[in-house]
Amino acid sequence: MKQFFTLLFIISATLATYAQKMPLLQERQEIVEQAKKELDALVANPASDFMTKIAEAKVKGEYVFDITIEGKGKILSVFVVSTDADDVNQQNHVKDLVRKIKFNFKLPKDKSYKFQYTFNF
Repeated sequence: MKQFFTLLFIISATLATYAQKMPLLQERQEIVEQAKKELDALVANPASDFMTKIAEAKVKGEYVFDITIEGKGKILSVFVVSTDADDVNQQNHVKDLVRKIKFNFKLPKDKSYKFQYTFNF
């Protein structure tokens, strides 16, 4: 009986660990599509931490960013391509908020991927 419970514990721990792993994406197109999909979902959810902070800062306008991601879905860099915002401080605030976003997938080791995304607030 003791062996049964030990085996059951090992199986449940393994399943819990497996369920928490982020998927590893390999192809550039797949990575960019998934990143944009997650950003779209984040922007569409007014209750998200990101959109709450955007609303608190009263951010308005269009922001086009070049975003580079690496490793475990971490944003490595954010560069402004264009914006219709006049306030540079607000632009920098949005950049900082975007930089803190973490994606729910992993990338191949020592690889980074750059893509362009347009935020409309």
